[in-house]
Amino acid sequence: MFGLDGLIHLSGVAGSGKTLFAVALASKATRNGKVLWINTDAKTAFVNHLKVNIDSVGGDRTASSILPIVGHKRVREAILDLPNSLDNNTVLLVVDPVTRALDMSHREDVMWGREMFEEVMPTLAGLVIARGMNVVIVSESRSFDREPAAVFHRSIERWADHDLVLSRRYGALTTDVARYQTEGAVPFVQFTLTEEGVVKVTEFNDGNNSEVSDCSGSRCSA
Repeated sequence: MFGLDGLIHLSGVAGSGKTLFAVALASKATRNGKVLWINTDAKTAFVNHLKVNIDSVGGDRTASSILPIVGHKRVREAILDLPNSLDNNTVLLVVDPVTRALDMSHREDVMWGREMFEEVMPTLAGLVIARGMNVVIVSESRSFDREPAAVFHRSIERWADHDLVLSRRYGALTTDVARYQTEGAVPFVQFTLTEEGVVKVTEFNDGNNSEVSDCSGSRCSA
């Protein structure tokens, strides 16, 4: 999946293209096995994009399942139950956004965030290790002292194999995807949405608009 495997964390401000990039990853994964998409914010616009992109890469629509869940308690419970409920043929799990597993209202300030670093992230990382599958988690971002950052980013990054931040300049048609590192964000890939609704991923500023390979290490998600 564009050189990505393991636990993949996507973050960025609203409208930066996080869900679209997850669609591109999920579409390619359906060529290898089943994909489970846990939708926690009740938004369904991505469903049509997912169908179009699965078709564009020669994937299998029947291999993708969407599980809508609303409410942080139900989201948390569903994630914790995944080791028991997940189909053995699942090659990719998407949780969009994973931060809905938190009580975003801060009703319990002392305990707020405990679910993320004590339960949710270890469970998701455990699926990667125990089953050899990939997991994509999407984070909601909030504005803090300097610039927007993923909610509980420090708790998430310690578990993530790939920590990616997405950004789109105002009025631009292209989304930039960068690897988040301690020294800053390092350019990774770019993507655009074609008129047909296909997410086209290319090398970052490569000059020849070449598409990115699906293969990563000893595994290939194509």
